[in-house]
Amino acid sequence: TVEIAYCAADAVDVARVFSPDVCLLDIGLPDFDGNELARRLRRMPQSTGATLIAMTGYGRQQDRDAAQAAGFDHYMVKPVNTVELSDLLAEAAAQHQPR
Repeated sequence: TVEIAYCAADAVDVARVFSPDVCLLDIGLPDFDGNELARRLRRMPQSTGATLIAMTGYGRQQDRDAAQAAGFDHYMVKPVNTVELSDLLAEAAAQHQPR
């Protein structure tokens, strides 16, 4: 199932209801930034174990460091390499398979 949220506050609500395995998050969101969203998702029991992938136009090392500190697992600069994204999603799917 794919769920879409257009702002960070809605993403928190979606995560609360759907307990995501993977979240693709932009850093530049209209209400609060993706790093704050990642921190909030990591604190929620429904999404603490989700794979968080930042997809952003911010490519500086300090931006990558901030995302890592916020709890992102992966960082992709736009335009995103779709092969790399596909590989990350396959890896995440394998990690979240029921045992």
